[in-house]
Amino acid sequence: MDEISEEFWKLVHEENLSPAEAAKQLREKYSLEKLKLPDEWIPDGGG
Repeated sequence: MDEISEEFWKLVHEENLSPAEAAKQLREKYSLEKLKLPDEWIPDGGG
């Protein structure tokens, strides 16, 4: 698992964020290009 995936799951499990909210935070922190999450995790389709 890469660093971003680890951070994603940490947000989901430790911060009790929804996957969508965790993805949103990581998209703000990292460029979207680096963040390869399944589209179903991202409510707006990643756009």
